Amino acid sequence: MKLLLLDALGGAVLAALALFAFGLWRSGSWGLADVAPSEVAVKTDYLTGELTVIDEPGFHFVAPYFQSIDRLDRRPQLFLMEGETDKHANHVSYLTVRARDGSNFWFESMELQYRMVPSAGDLVLRDSGAGDAFRRWTRSYARAVLRDEFGRYDAQDVADLAESQTAKAESMRRLNELLAPHGVEIVQIITPKPKFDRTYEKAIYDRKIANQEVEKLSAQLEQLLQERGQRLAKINKEKELELAEVRGQLEHNRLKAEEKEIQTRSQADAYAALRVSDGEAKRAELLAEAESVAERLAKEAEGLAAAVESLAVGGEAAVRLALIERLGEIRFTVAPPRAETLDGNAVAKQQGGF
Repeated sequence: MKLLLLDALGGAVLAALALFAFGLWRSGSWGLADVAPSEVAVKTDYLTGELTVIDEPGFHFVAPYFQSIDRLDRRPQLFLMEGETDKHANHVSYLTVRARDGSNFWFESMELQYRMVPSAGDLVLRDSGAGDAFRRWTRSYARAVLRDEFGRYDAQDVADLAESQTAKAESMRRLNELLAPHGVEIVQIITPKPKFDRTYEKAIYDRKIANQEVEKLSAQLEQLLQERGQRLAKINKEKELELAEVRGQLEHNRLKAEEKEIQTRSQADAYAALRVSDGEAKRAELLAEAESVAERLAKEAEGLAAAVESLAVGGEAAVRLALIERLGEIRFTVAPPRAETLDGNAVAKQQGGF
């Protein structure tokens, strides 16, 4: 009986020890959990149901039976979209996109760097489970969001770096919104240049060359406009200097002309004064001469008046006396007559009766 009791007691002790050992093992490292730097641990308390995130690496105490610990991979993850087939959760086939204009293009290799948010370890554990089970969420959303955002543009616009950066930034924003409830975040999206079919690629290349030529011509035009502005400024400066020089010369000529005008006016005034003085002297001289002539004529008039009066008194005798005096002043010249003159006189006598 005692043996049976001892056997039963030994079996119970062994079962208790086995159960205790299982609890130690289940709780993690026999009561001490070693959290690696690449991990985030979540400690579960069975009595309270509380989840505690352990973000610091090292050994942490775990109460057997009452607590357990789960580890999550905190290392950055690389989600690769490349190749023809899906290989695993972080490697799927390449991304194809239908552009807004209806054409198709693709990215031969697109990388999304993501990670589990360490502070959201409890959320990740409840939502996805332990380990790296959270990887599936990036795969679930990435292709649809990237197709949607890059498909908002025409194919030729996607080739533009600015438009590509805009689509990439919006894709990252939307993916983080979708992944936040799962405790996951996108760190970076690396997109290569999109690929097109040969005809479309040639058209894009030709357009790129044309745009470069336009930019080159625009730069040349800008340079020419700058040179034109510089030349105009130089010409304006030269013309301003010439204008200032001409204005200075005109001012000099004006002052010189005014000086000459003053000199000429002075000479004219002096000459006019001289002429006025000469005129006054000549006038006085002529007036004196006129007075003299007037006196002389007056005297002659008086003599004539006396002669007239004398003639009036003497009558015919005085007239004859005056005529005799007048004839005495006349001189006669006598010349012998010529033959033709005599003949003419004879004819005249015959005609006249002399």
